[in-house]
Amino acid sequence: MGDHDGLESVITIGWNAQLLAERVATALEDPKRKTPEGLSHAGEVRAYVKALPEEKRSAFIMQAINEGDRATVASVLHAQAFLSGLSAEAQSTLRQQAAAKFAPQDYAQHQAAATALDYVMEAGTKVGIRYGALTRSMHLSPAEKAAEKLKALAGG
Repeated sequence: MGDHDGLESVITIGWNAQLLAERVATALEDPKRKTPEGLSHAGEVRAYVKALPEEKRSAFIMQAINEGDRATVASVLHAQAFLSGLSAEAQSTLRQQAAAKFAPQDYAQHQAAATALDYVMEAGTKVGIRYGALTRSMHLSPAEKAAEKLKALAGG
């Protein structure tokens, strides 16, 4: 293994995660949404959702997700949450549900790639910390090393 294999793995995982995120975003898009009619429809959908009682807004969008109503879902997910009367957290949860419905494989692979990237980054951080401690100890005199070990044994 070369010196840069770990870095290349991180770059590859990150690149794949980005591609998968783009595929998921495309799956959540409604092609008509950017037409004048689509923009008007999206505004009406958001106004309708916002007019619903707060406790019914997420349920309405979940119903649209379950029914495969991409136009309604895209109208809400591709605008700021407050325009539909949703919190950012509720919109994020709905986005995850929609991704799992409209792009199940890409969404699952994206989640796996993001998790793998987190693990690789965490492992790299731990290696860096360990390497830093080793190189530091290499520069300590025997008396300094003994003092550190005594301090560690004493719980300090």
